[in-house]
Amino acid sequence: MRSVVAMFLMLAAAGVAFPQSGIQAAVAEPALVPRPAQIQMDAGAFSLTRSTRLVTDPGDRELRRIARTLAVPLGRAAGGQLTVTDRLPKSGAASVIRLTRQNARPDLAPEGYELEIRADGVLLRAPTAEGIFRGVQTVRQLLPAAAESAAAGKPGPAALPCLRITDQPRFAWRGLLLDCCRHFMSKDYVKHVIDALAYHKLNRLHWHLTEDQGWRIEIKAFPRLTQVGAWRGEGAERYGGFYTQADIREIVAYAKERYVTVVPEIEMPGHCTAALAAYPEFSCTGGPFAVTHRWGVFDDVYCAGNDATFRFLEKVLDEVAALFPGEYIHIGADECPKTRWQACPKCQARITAEGLKDEAELQSWFIRRIAAYLRGKGKRVTGWDEIMEGGLAEGVTVQYWRGWLGERIVTEAAAAGNDVIVSPTSHCYIDYPWSVIDLAKIYSLEPVPAGMPPEHAARVLGGEANMWAEYAPQPAVDGKVFPRLAGLAEVLWSPREARDWADFSNRMNGHYDRLAALGIAAMVPPPRLETDGADGGPVTVTLATTVPGAVVRYTLDGTAPHPDSPSAAGPIRLDRTTTLRAAAFRPGLTPSPEVRTTCRIGPLPAVSAGDTVPGLRAAYYPGNWNAIPDFAALRPAAVTTVPAIDVSPGRRPEFFGLRFTGFIDVPADGEYAFSLRSDDGSRLFIDGVLVVENTTAHESREQTGRIRLAAGRHGLVLDYLQMLGDKSLAVFWEGPDLPRQQLPAARLVHAPAAPVR
Repeated sequence: MRSVVAMFLMLAAAGVAFPQSGIQAAVAEPALVPRPAQIQMDAGAFSLTRSTRLVTDPGDRELRRIARTLAVPLGRAAGGQLTVTDRLPKSGAASVIRLTRQNARPDLAPEGYELEIRADGVLLRAPTAEGIFRGVQTVRQLLPAAAESAAAGKPGPAALPCLRITDQPRFAWRGLLLDCCRHFMSKDYVKHVIDALAYHKLNRLHWHLTEDQGWRIEIKAFPRLTQVGAWRGEGAERYGGFYTQADIREIVAYAKERYVTVVPEIEMPGHCTAALAAYPEFSCTGGPFAVTHRWGVFDDVYCAGNDATFRFLEKVLDEVAALFPGEYIHIGADECPKTRWQACPKCQARITAEGLKDEAELQSWFIRRIAAYLRGKGKRVTGWDEIMEGGLAEGVTVQYWRGWLGERIVTEAAAAGNDVIVSPTSHCYIDYPWSVIDLAKIYSLEPVPAGMPPEHAARVLGGEANMWAEYAPQPAVDGKVFPRLAGLAEVLWSPREARDWADFSNRMNGHYDRLAALGIAAMVPPPRLETDGADGGPVTVTLATTVPGAVVRYTLDGTAPHPDSPSAAGPIRLDRTTTLRAAAFRPGLTPSPEVRTTCRIGPLPAVSAGDTVPGLRAAYYPGNWNAIPDFAALRPAAVTTVPAIDVSPGRRPEFFGLRFTGFIDVPADGEYAFSLRSDDGSRLFIDGVLVVENTTAHESREQTGRIRLAAGRHGLVLDYLQMLGDKSLAVFWEGPDLPRQQLPAARLVHAPAAPVR
């Protein structure tokens, strides 16, 4: 007679439904990320032992390979190596975890799966091996976190809770963009990222391989692309690197085993300085060019009027297409200035010959030509949303990134019959600071605009988080990507109606243990800071973190907190004017961003301004930063006097900074609220005290800070950062008997000979 376990498994594989128990115990759900589409908890648990077997379908090599990956953490939890077999046991001596593609529900998506855990056996069933793999990640998250690490020791109770899960993704495209151009990242690190994606049921690695700052992919037809284009000078250092074609095949195969599709990005027509440094003949001017170490948008692009340009790009794409078997190739198409095309006789001749209206249509013609070529090779093109300018090519997938333009990008592209990938700056740019995009912000993303017709909504393939690396060398990437990518993973996988921020937050508190065990140096969220005290008097500060094992540490001397700073184990009383800075630390994770508060005993006294004249001094700094730099350490390109706060002294439309300096005349003693509304970033200091920091980017946002000031004049420093898109800066204030209003120019003065720092 077969065992009870074997009978259970055979009946389940045959599609026999199991009766539900009459009374369900109230069992807490496990902390799964992303949350499954449907989960039902049952009483009891399945005990793991060294005799537990993983059983796959007979002759199914792919399932056996997947089962072996699961056997590793299961074996750690059970205290010994588990057997993987395709034969059911003949006796009850062994407990069984079965992985099968037989008799799966026909209504499940290709990545969908069913998981049933009973005290007498486990059944994981899916229509595809990919679905089985997704289910395996769920099983792994049901184990103690320590089971993911050989160095963690014995993980603890070896049991899986009894439950039933039916699960499948909401969106088919769930990914991460990894920029390896601004900062080169090792082959092993790219594999590490792929492992992290797979663990969170993400299935696309959008690999940014070419840029102004580096060409990272070996092209045998054009060896100078990596001999020259992969390297740049940074001071006395030669910096860069590239992936050989053997490296790329290895990474693609590694990703395939984890059901992650690698989508390469080869930038065109712009963002190609590294390529032009190697082959200047494909530019409009002929060069010479150098691989740049600066960030930004550069005028030199591929010459659209030169047929040799397209022969070059086609040969490049021939090799790219052979290396990446996936359906899509990303061609960028973003931020392409038209300056060189306007002055280029060949480009102007192309506009005339093709009957085009202007340079925008020339870009569209460029994209259509490349798309047609790739279509002939069985590939589909995707590009950033500027690909819509001048006319959207049929069949091209649009990646929405310019969040300041709003969801109209999504609605217009879908209405035109084109697929869309959603990754707006407003929610998905995880290179931005936590203060701009935190975990709650990315979790609030809704990829499908409200009211979109179902036939258009079906065009929204899914979304990506974008990890641009201008300010993130490899050691910083984990902390920028996680935990924020976990939030996006749930947005893209779980049903919209199942998403709940409070519930997700609670599950994430336990998920940090898993991230640490997996070797993912996720950033600890900033600690919660609460103050209690009267304005102008002593303040009691309480600091707390929800991350298990994390410790909040603080300083009062102006220095940044570090792991050896005092612990904020209890309330902290501040009875003198000082600034408290705090951060949360946990071994194996990236320290949190700082939080700070300033205690001021009484108002800041007025300062002696000396001889003054109306207006402010404005220093202009050309450059591309994704956060406001320390202008005091930089030399301005120009200094002028302005009668009021105005961003027009910026001589370029994009990529510059301004520092305004002078004094503000305060009418009366009291507390004042200052608000900065800016696109992009802004920051306000009064008498050297940081009052407002508005570190937004690419869209308008307002932030407010408060400070107690005595009547009279106070030193003012106002910083502004312009990146892409609109530029605007407005300063508002309110105070005693002073309603909210824009800061009057009549209240601003400066010392005419004062140096700008």
